[in-house]
Amino acid sequence: TWGRADGQFIGPNSVAADHANRIIVADTWNNRIQVFSETGQHILSFGSKGTELGMLDNPCGVDTDIHDNIYICDYRNNRVQVLDRDGKWIKVIGSEGDAP
Repeated sequence: TWGRADGQFIGPNSVAADHANRIIVADTWNNRIQVFSETGQHILSFGSKGTELGMLDNPCGVDTDIHDNIYICDYRNNRVQVLDRDGKWIKVIGSEGDAP
């Protein structure tokens, strides 16, 4: 359903699953990632609007790797952020550029 509470979305834009069958959703307009069990129970949410590491601005894509790290396309911050399965920041890939 539409909203800002856990388990609610405003503009979900991408979904991935990890090796534990958790469902990971880029909740774009809420500037967060939400994680659900395979039965749809909300497990955790992380992220908030901002430019600091671990903060998001319109996350529009999400995927996982073999270690269940979460890769987030942080659209308006022009970067990809990598967080662990619990939402703790690991690293950033890329940055905004000015080259033609």
